[in-house]
Amino acid sequence: MYFWALVAEGELQSRLTSLKHIARDEFQSQRALRSPAHITLIPPVRLTDQACQQIERRIASVALQAAPFILQIDGVKGFSSRVIYADVVEHQELVDLQHRLDAAFREECPGHRIKHHSYRPHVTLAFRDLDPKIYPLALAYFQNLGLHFEWPCRHISRLKHHQDHWEIDHQVLLGPPGLEGA
Repeated sequence: MYFWALVAEGELQSRLTSLKHIARDEFQSQRALRSPAHITLIPPVRLTDQACQQIERRIASVALQAAPFILQIDGVKGFSSRVIYADVVEHQELVDLQHRLDAAFREECPGHRIKHHSYRPHVTLAFRDLDPKIYPLALAYFQNLGLHFEWPCRHISRLKHHQDHWEIDHQVLLGPPGLEGA
């Protein structure tokens, strides 16, 4: 299984991971710790190695046409009484990138069905193992933190599933070479 995402780096990754640790330690929700903090672009899908290589070429082509950008994370929200997430402020470059990647995936792998919802970029802090009975308490806790920070987006990462967790196994830069510092 693979998925493609924008993965937080450095201090931002550490900060978001520490919030996931709070979800684990204070609210017994640890499933979000199975992957690095990220914003999903293409949801998890089973692919053969050959299909993965094919789609990766298309993703690299889409990434080359994009430019690095900065997202804003502002506040915490939730849904389904089981998920708490850091909210990504609507950003047209992100929406456009996700649409182009989705179209490339569907063209390259037309036989693959991926579970698709309307695109709502977010960073999961507490996941499906969050007890609905303590959901309101956990949501209030995270909302009271007043999260607000910038997220520099420079890469698209491919994550691969390994037994019980996800790891980055490939990255492509956004934009042509030389734009890494944007």
